Amino acid sequence: MMIILILIYLLERKQDLEETIYSNLSTQILLNYDIDDIINEISLLEYEDYYETILDVVGDNLLLYVFKKVIKDYEIYIKITLKNDKIIICFSFHISKEVKL
Repeated sequence: MMIILILIYLLERKQDLEETIYSNLSTQILLNYDIDDIINEISLLEYEDYYETILDVVGDNLLLYVFKKVIKDYEIYIKITLKNDKIIICFSFHISKEVKL
């Protein structure tokens, strides 16, 4: 019984660690980026970086535009939306979870 509990705990910690590694903040630290750098990268997105469009069913049913772009040898997952067709809101800027570190 004790071994099963330890294994469950370790699996949960592994998941927590993976979520931390792939977080927006961890990516900023890894790339040594500040907000201005992220804004610059978003402004440089090209059609070739586009990955897919998804519907945010949890929030306000917004269309979310997903891009994947290689920055400093890391594939970065960028998810943005438009507010009032003028303002870009960035929801995600992190290492792609498809990339195993």
